[in-house]
Amino acid sequence: MSLRKRFLLLPAVFLLAASMAVAPAPAAAVDCDPYDPLCSEIGDAKAQAADVQAQLDDVRRNLANAQAAIRRLDAILQQLQNQERDIQAKIAATQGQIDDLARQIRFKEAEIARQEAHIQVREQYLDQRVRAMDKHGRLDYLELFVTSKDFNQLLDRVLIMQDVVRSDQQALAQLKNDRAALTGLRDQLNGKKKDQEALLARQRDQKAQLDAVVAQENQALAIQRQLEAQFDEQRKQLEQALAVANAQVAYLQKQYDLAAQMLGGGTGQFLWPIGTRYITQPFGCTDLLGEPYWPTCATRHFHTGIDLAGPYGAAIRAADAGIANVFPGGYGYGNYVIIVHGNGYSTLYGHMSGFAIGNGPVARGQVIGYEGSTGYSTGPHLHFEIRYNDNYINPCLYLGC
Repeated sequence: MSLRKRFLLLPAVFLLAASMAVAPAPAAAVDCDPYDPLCSEIGDAKAQAADVQAQLDDVRRNLANAQAAIRRLDAILQQLQNQERDIQAKIAATQGQIDDLARQIRFKEAEIARQEAHIQVREQYLDQRVRAMDKHGRLDYLELFVTSKDFNQLLDRVLIMQDVVRSDQQALAQLKNDRAALTGLRDQLNGKKKDQEALLARQRDQKAQLDAVVAQENQALAIQRQLEAQFDEQRKQLEQALAVANAQVAYLQKQYDLAAQMLGGGTGQFLWPIGTRYITQPFGCTDLLGEPYWPTCATRHFHTGIDLAGPYGAAIRAADAGIANVFPGGYGYGNYVIIVHGNGYSTLYGHMSGFAIGNGPVARGQVIGYEGSTGYSTGPHLHFEIRYNDNYINPCLYLGC
């Protein structure tokens, strides 16, 4: 029994309000510097958030059209979940960059410490050289000449003096280069720290975006629960009707299974129960809110048969021979018939306008009633079920839909 066919409980004015819903306005663009990707990323995230918020507001204004709203909510929730995964991936990538920069900063700081220690040793050495020169005075070539015993000694002393001077000059030059390198390392360190601050700011923005998306997810889930509450009573009544039918089928199968086999039923071969083959709702898990709750379905609801549309009063025929029992009803299945076919097979025919038979044997293809709209239905249709050993079976597996 499709939810589309059960909107009889909803006021018509709600449906009118739903048809007059206004599409959400697009979010205003953020004016960013083309060389500022972070600004553009934040702007896009804000635009997405504003667009989702507009959709949620629109859904809230049109709660009456519950089924359309729940499908829109499913799409919005999927969109939000995709955004959440995308933002979490960005946060993880940003965290990876932050961790990598932190390692680079630690290496730079260690390198700077080594350079500073190296420069300090050089400076101490040169300081000692300057102090020694101040203490002992500066030797000149005339003094070397006067104090030398011979020319060879003079030459050796001059060469040694030149080596000392060159060594001092090289030490000074190296010290100058080391200080310049140290300045460059400190500049690189400051640059990486600025990069780290920018990444931390981006991460804060990404986490704020994530918080906003999660808040919107919670808001969407709250609206979804509100929509489901509208159909909670109907769902409970349907589940009650389904439980009653299950008990009836189980009882009838025990009583009439053998008798139905003797009539030729229970072969697993079924006819189409009505002349038309237009399926308005298929078998299985469904997002229609009014259907019975089904925990194994991702959509949380389950349709136990197929709905076949046709003209009001169209003949409904037994899909196979068996023992029929008629059940007048005002809700759920409305007027319905259960036929036991034998070998564990049975069929159910719901929403009938009237019966053409009473309780007892029916032949394959015999008219058993007429299509109607009794129970939870807003239009003529037949709800048709095939069951095997108390399990719901997709009728299309037998009918070849």
